[in-house]
Amino acid sequence: KTAFEITDRVDDIARGAALMTGTQLEIIHMDGLSDYIPNETLGKLIYESFCEVGTPDYTEEELAMAKAYTDTFDAVGLEMARKTIAKDNNVDVSVYENMYLDKTIAPYNHQPEKPMPGSTDVGDVSYCAPTAQFSAATVAIGTPGHSWQQTAQSKSVLAHEGTNYAAKVMALTGLKFIENPELVAKHWEDLGAKNIHVIDLDGTINGIASFSII
Repeated sequence: KTAFEITDRVDDIARGAALMTGTQLEIIHMDGLSDYIPNETLGKLIYESFCEVGTPDYTEEELAMAKAYTDTFDAVGLEMARKTIAKDNNVDVSVYENMYLDKTIAPYNHQPEKPMPGSTDVGDVSYCAPTAQFSAATVAIGTPGHSWQQTAQSKSVLAHEGTNYAAKVMALTGLKFIENPELVAKHWEDLGAKNIHVIDLDGTINGIASFSII
């Protein structure tokens, strides 16, 4: 609702500018992305999988590599990153002191109103099927986005280890659905409780739970 109201206001501003300048205006709405509706039931199931898989077992060489990248970061930015992670995970910042790769499993913290910056269409999916997102460490703590450090680490063993770890969590969560079919209904009930009613073009509702990894 808010997005539509803001869009209408911006359109009116454009129309006003066109009138003032004697300019012809054509407004074409190309596309739009829905907000993300997190499925708490699915989120808790993923958290259970995290706890069962356990934390990654990094080698001394991998930890040394992460430290080497961390040494190239701005000290102020690194400190801010650690404080942000601690706040988001609802833990004391001291947990991340002298830690270069996040080796923790953060306490489950459902925050449906917390904005998550980024460009993704996962919000559209969350209106059609139970959807949950989680994060796994693939770079050193404090790595600036869109930086050479992120690019370099993204093709290193650090990224591979983090991706494999996330894949294990996703696979275990999927296995829980296979072994316990009744879980599917519970996740759809959670979606329905939010009064989300989206029907596919063929008139049916897709019953697949989706995952998104960041």
